[in-house]
Amino acid sequence: MKLKPYELPTPFGVSVQCQATEEHLYFQYVVTGPTQSLQLSLEKPPLRELKLWEHTTFELFVRRHGDVGYWEYNFSCNKSWNCFHFSDYRQDMKEETSVTPPEIELKNNLYELKLNVLLKKSDKNYDDSHLALSTILLDVSGKRHFFAGYHPADKPDFHHKKNFKIHFQGDAFCFN
Repeated sequence: MKLKPYELPTPFGVSVQCQATEEHLYFQYVVTGPTQSLQLSLEKPPLRELKLWEHTTFELFVRRHGDVGYWEYNFSCNKSWNCFHFSDYRQDMKEETSVTPPEIELKNNLYELKLNVLLKKSDKNYDDSHLALSTILLDVSGKRHFFAGYHPADKPDFHHKKNFKIHFQGDAFCFN
């Protein structure tokens, strides 16, 4: 799935590949462009960390079919991560404690960055869920580049219900 930039022009492109096995969900975020100009925070140790969205981060939102509440996962290039639960649109954000840390792997060269994320399906019942994928890229000048499946007109909003464009059921992803 190719994510849409919030602002044009941008020197970057972002796409995400999704796969499922019996035990895992796998996401590969691919950034193309001058990736050497991104701030990746590689010098920091990997931790469960707050406010990753202030840096280069890759996100996954999960909402079960029929629910208004959802989870937000954040993944960083230095393998830091976090997961939050919201009871409704941007309401009652709480750090989710009942998840296994994801496996995160970074592959980077001058013009392509790949962030591979592996989540355990046993942590959450992902079946019959709607997913949203997004990315924030922070370049060395401090400019943020926002990518998602959908952008409301006035500002980037990854939590917006129209971003939940992927339906996951069984071991299949259906892109709307």
